[in-house]
Amino acid sequence: MPITPNILATDLDGTLIPLDGEPDHHDALATLTLEFQHAHRKLTYVTGRHFGSIKTAMAFYDLPAPEWIICDMGTTILQSDHSHPDRFRRMQAYHDQLSSLIIPLPQAELRQQLREFPELRIQEESKQGPFKLSYYTSAETIE
Repeated sequence: MPITPNILATDLDGTLIPLDGEPDHHDALATLTLEFQHAHRKLTYVTGRHFGSIKTAMAFYDLPAPEWIICDMGTTILQSDHSHPDRFRRMQAYHDQLSSLIIPLPQAELRQQLREFPELRIQEESKQGPFKLSYYTSAETIE
């Protein structure tokens, strides 16, 4: 008996978000959106982006609404709030599990330890999260 897929998990950048110079991408995205709406299939975004960036991209590119969002480099899982389709709620059990894992090395202590590496430049606060520290560095400094 064939299995009918009910969910698609996808990245955003270069996948659902159109690449420059690809005019057919917009038509394909519209077709995909209709397919998800009519076939009652679920969509999950899996991206390193932070949630604010995802919301902006969803509006700007008119992306289909996902059931789930896994973001912040996998440190946040959100589920659609069906009573308000433009809202998402954090999966608290996952958040609690990550909280228990970082007890031995709180983020503030890790941030302090990483200050000894001058080649690391901390990214903007909007790109940080309770379980995620993001830094910039040049390619020449990476071994």
